Amino acid sequence: MACIKKVSQNLAFDCQNPGLISGINGIEEAVIINFEDVATLTSSQQTGEANITLKKGTRGYTIQCVKNSCQETEAIKINDNAPTMMEISMIIKILSSLPVVSYIIAALSGTFLVAVRTKTNQYFLLGVHAQLEASDFSTDSATDGVSVITLKTPDNSCGDYRYSITVDQYNSLKNVN
Repeated sequence: MACIKKVSQNLAFDCQNPGLISGINGIEEAVIINFEDVATLTSSQQTGEANITLKKGTRGYTIQCVKNSCQETEAIKINDNAPTMMEISMIIKILSSLPVVSYIIAALSGTFLVAVRTKTNQYFLLGVHAQLEASDFSTDSATDGVSVITLKTPDNSCGDYRYSITVDQYNSLKNVN
């Protein structure tokens, strides 16, 4: 992995379209991908883009993110012997009318990538360098038993970056390969 130490683009704000900000501003939908289902995964720090293909017969699983039921946070992760990266967390309120016990068990023990579609139709892939894993879980009867799980960059990793993916890639993750 090459270390980028120079900024190489301008930051501009479009006053005619102030709602379009280059970041994750409201997650509309997410796709959780079992890391063991990934066939190929590449990324470019120069372009900020990633490419992912899944193994034959596999797919990612859609999460409808209603009323901020999915939140993504990023924080700096400073490393002594590696480039400074990010710690990424994906907080998911498990809202489903179907039984969720097996989903919860798998989410607590697996490693994942998460693709997200924002409210402004931007597409990102999380967990490219360090797959996300469960770091927190709770269920509260005061909230009608809604369970909340946090998937995050592992503590023992160097960190990760958020990468862009295309709409076609995002949509392909939801279909059996």
